[in-house]
Amino acid sequence: MHLYLLYLIYGWGITSLILMLVIWLKDPPSYGFGSYVLFSAAGILGGIGGGIAASAVESDPMTGIAAALSGALILVGVARLVSGSMTTTR
Repeated sequence: MHLYLLYLIYGWGITSLILMLVIWLKDPPSYGFGSYVLFSAAGILGGIGGGIAASAVESDPMTGIAAALSGALILVGVARLVSGSMTTTR
């Protein structure tokens, strides 16, 4: 149980870091809280999913942490692509 909480924290933490530094720091977007909730949920689910998948294969927690970070970033990228918040024009 404690490892799932660790994967959740890492997944949400990397999501929040990427959202704040890459997306909202340079120019706050017009979409706001709803997108933040969507991206946070995607990061949490990706973190837990990646951590569970890696811990099923190997018992080392460090592998689960790396997989949690990767899973979170992948799901946030998919959520951004599907939600239409990735624009090519500024």
